[in-house]
This record gives sequence, structure tokens and C-alpha cells, in this order.
Amino acid sequence: MREEPAAVNSSQSLKQALSQISERGNLLLETMDKVVLGQREMLTECVIALLAHGHILLEGPPGVGKTFTLKTIAQVSGLEMKRIQCTPELMPSDIIGGAQLTQGLNGPELIFREGPIFTQIFFADEINRATPEDTICAPRSDGRGAGEYRRETPTSTETIYRGRHSKPT
Repeated sequence: MREEPAAVNSSQSLKQALSQISERGNLLLETMDKVVLGQREMLTECVIALLAHGHILLEGPPGVGKTFTLKTIAQVSGLEMKRIQCTPELMPSDIIGGAQLTQGLNGPELIFREGPIFTQIFFADEINRATPEDTICAPRSDGRGAGEYRRETPTSTETIYRGRHSKPT
């Protein structure tokens, strides 16, 4: 019996994968549509961005459910979400975290404490109120190389974070 060429097999597996993604996206939309009423277009765009590992900028007047929508997306999809309120007093370390001096077994040591950016869904509310230094923190940590933070010890350098809004493994 003759085997199918590899291109046909990969084409079929691609179609199957796209079909599964479409089914999951539609299931997410149907579930969220029951909770967030009258926002189907926004929900569709949010699901597309979520599946594409992209970013979303939600704009609108107060009270239209932007925060509620993101909380619903996180809950329905089983993802962790963290939110910060942007203010002029916000510091970049409030977003990315930083080194903290602690007393270890062998004396003082620096430990990296993760900021809220280390989550699967990161929500920066009222970003127009943040300073330019703060607004640059989120795009730089999206896994395009500039968002790689390292913890240096005398013996080694460990990568703390690299990737798109996911916790380090």
C-alpha cells in the first residue's frame, strides 16, 4: 500500500489544528457572550488576540465593562490575570518587580520578586495616566528579546523571564 506524501499529512494536521482552535475560540465566545452582554465584536477581537498571543487596547468611557470583560476572559479561559492602576507615581519596578535583599542561610542575598507583569493576562488600567517610563515596561516584556530579565549571582546568571506574559518555568 502506498503512503501519502508528507505535504498532504502536514496539510491535514494543519487543517485539524485550525479546526480545533476555531472550535475552542467559538466555545470561549459563546461562554463569554452569556456573561458580557452586547459586546460580541469586542469579545471576538479579544479572543483573536488571546489565541494569537497578541496585545489588546480597550478604549471606552467609564462603565462599559472593560475590566469586567478581561476578568471574564481570564476566568473562562482558566488564565491568571493581574491588574495595575496606572498613576503618575507608578514606578517601572511596580510593574516588573525587582531585586529584594533578604537574609538567607548563607547571609544576605538578592531575590527577584516578580511584579504583576509576570502573568498570563496583564491589565494596565488608565494607561494614559502613566509616565513614559512606565508605559515602556509592558511592551519590552512581551518576549521579543528586550523583555528578558536576569538574576545575577556570583556563580551564575539565571533567566528569570522570557516569553509572552507567562510565568517562567
